[in-house]
Amino acid sequence: MNSAMKSIIWASALLASATTITVARADEPAPSRPPIDKCVWERLTDKNVGMAAWAQRCDFGFRQIHFEFAGNALAIKYSDGGAADPLVEVFDIISGETAEAALQRLFLDKTDKAISARCVLAPYTEGTVPA
Repeated sequence: MNSAMKSIIWASALLASATTITVARADEPAPSRPPIDKCVWERLTDKNVGMAAWAQRCDFGFRQIHFEFAGNALAIKYSDGGAADPLVEVFDIISGETAEAALQRLFLDKTDKAISARCVLAPYTEGTVPA
């Protein structure tokens, strides 16, 4: 795969992840820009996952790329690859759990213990705080 193709694929993946972050805007009637060459926009929604997104389905002839829901994630699927690769995962917060506690729980659950033992959850203090 050449570098131009890799750039297109990563741009599509980045766009998919960026559009899922703004789920509130996923109900808009159309994406904010035209699709890249050889691609079309499609709206994906999965109420079980709790996500809606505009994603591009691409056909480059030798390779087709599309996005699909797999488990609790929006995933990218390549026609010449194996299983879909998760890009954006949705995790549940346990009833009564704060966002910070959920983040800590998920981090500890999914990180090697030797690494997680050296890490501390701390508030962001560099630059401006996101709105």
